[in-house]
Amino acid sequence: MSYWAPVLERGWIAVDDLPPEVDLLAAVKQLNEHGVEVLWVWELASRWAGEDDPEGEEQQESLTIGVFNETGVLTWRKGFSLWAPTRGLNTEWEDARLAGFYEVGIPPRSIVPIDVVYTALAEFLSTGSRPTSVEWELGERMPGIPSEPM
Repeated sequence: MSYWAPVLERGWIAVDDLPPEVDLLAAVKQLNEHGVEVLWVWELASRWAGEDDPEGEEQQESLTIGVFNETGVLTWRKGFSLWAPTRGLNTEWEDARLAGFYEVGIPPRSIVPIDVVYTALAEFLSTGSRPTSVEWELGERMPGIPSEPM
């Protein structure tokens, strides 16, 4: 079986739009078990708010996950607020690659053991809600990014 799944080429994934035969958790695990040389991340939502959505970005919820061998990434976003695990391992901003390609910043406390990522991803895929298997606290926004819409 190939370790690569085309769904992993997308940086932003709408879980509700995935075909039933796509097992996102298995695809992420297979990629990571093959060994990755950079921190890969994806932003997941049950569905992405469209331009015509009255709630739009202000209410959009998403889970960012990432893999890097023995560790991974978790953040939760609702609108313009960002949460990170209370027991994250990193104290500074880190570099990651969205879908393995595009450089993005990862906030402090968002790097966690890989099993925590897999558990949170499984829960999110099941519920579409912020995983309760993780204790969250308000995270640090990237410098220069407003906390509220301008």
